Amino acid sequence: MSASPKVITTNEQAEQAWSHGGDHAPADLLSRCASIARHKTAPRDRAEALLDAIMESLGCLAGSMTVGVGSDEIEARRARDTEGVDAWVRTLDDAAMDSRSHAALIARLFGPDPSSPEFALISAPIESPGRDPIGGLSLLCRCTSVAQAERVQLYLRAACMQASSMFVKAAARRSGVEMNDIARVYNRAGQYRTLDEFAFTIANAVRQRFNCDQAAIGIVRDGRISVRSISGLDHVRKRSPGVHRLEQAMGECVDAGRPVVAQRRDEWQELDFADEGMLHQRWSAAAANASVVSLPMIVGDDIVAVVSLRREGDQPFDAADVEAAERLLAPLAGAIPLVRRSTRTVPAHVMQSARDKARWMVAPGSLRRKAVVLLGLAALGWGAMGRSMHRVVVPASIVSTREHVVAAPIDAVVEEVLVRSGAEVRKGDPLVRMDTRMLALERREVDAEVDRQQLRLNEGIASGEPAMAAVARLELQSLMTRRERLDE
Repeated sequence: MSASPKVITTNEQAEQAWSHGGDHAPADLLSRCASIARHKTAPRDRAEALLDAIMESLGCLAGSMTVGVGSDEIEARRARDTEGVDAWVRTLDDAAMDSRSHAALIARLFGPDPSSPEFALISAPIESPGRDPIGGLSLLCRCTSVAQAERVQLYLRAACMQASSMFVKAAARRSGVEMNDIARVYNRAGQYRTLDEFAFTIANAVRQRFNCDQAAIGIVRDGRISVRSISGLDHVRKRSPGVHRLEQAMGECVDAGRPVVAQRRDEWQELDFADEGMLHQRWSAAAANASVVSLPMIVGDDIVAVVSLRREGDQPFDAADVEAAERLLAPLAGAIPLVRRSTRTVPAHVMQSARDKARWMVAPGSLRRKAVVLLGLAALGWGAMGRSMHRVVVPASIVSTREHVVAAPIDAVVEEVLVRSGAEVRKGDPLVRMDTRMLALERREVDAEVDRQQLRLNEGIASGEPAMAAVARLELQSLMTRRERLDE
């Protein structure tokens, strides 16, 4: 024991709470660890929830955990809102790493003198059977005696054993498949002509492997699941009540993200390998209380399919069955997207490309892309339907397509041309101006002749010579007609 180089502010209420509760084992710690294993699927979520549960059960001030799951290294830290606790974070990290490196329990007591400890820093390794430790866990708690620190060590050791079981199973699910199995499955996947044929093969293989009455596989697409094959059936009737219950149970498995089971069990039996689902219980009741289980087929972080199995009620599934099924289905999961893409028709390829483009635009966080696309569509619509005046200035020449010869209405000479070749004209526009001086002279001559004939007409009437008057009248009418033509 050594004097503390760091100071933590305590209060009387906290010390009384630890003195009353510290001598009793936290009876709910292991049960909470089992609950975390059932309900938390992601390794990081498990680590954080486990650290919270241990600190709450043991009344700790701060804690640190580091654990390796597969190729991932997970770190979690927690600290109470107590003055001075933050200064211990680095020490807690070092203690957890020391326990992991030396595979040993470590306890350090801090107080004003060796006989009066006030705080304890206790760490323990998270071990994996037959291997080096995969992690370490360290806690800072109030401690008034060596015996109390030893009890905390025992509780922490039990919690680390439970954590080891959880994380070793998670790592086994990720790394329990050999690469040659994956290569063999991918090689055979290219021989299937349709996705339904591949699903039918999986369903029948799983049914025979695990001695089930029925096995079915559903494919997940765009968040929805569809039953594609049921063992023993050549065709799946989508609208039948049995298929509908099966799809609902598969959807429950997709939501849970881990195996879901419904079966009869004894009071002592713990289903730590799977969740219990209401929709699976409904499916089990409809199948004469049969034992049913659904297992997700995962590629990366996405669930691509679900396999559901059914047995007689007196043949329940156990953890070994679920683990063996997961090992069998793991290499098959990656082949499902490949078979789906390789067996699509040309229209399906086009539709998928369109959906991918639409998903690129409507994906979360794509507000800028949406604005750009909407502006582009608006510009295209305006260009197609809108009206605007465009004036193009370029060197050009007008070439007539047809020629029209227009005869002059009178026998005259052109005095002036009012338009140029290629000019735009309208009906009624003057084209040329004629020389009308000769016509004006002729008009004056006609006017003079009209006056003379008018005098002859008057003279014939006055002298009583009807013949002369008639001739003068006819001449006068002829002259009037000629003058009207000149006026036109």
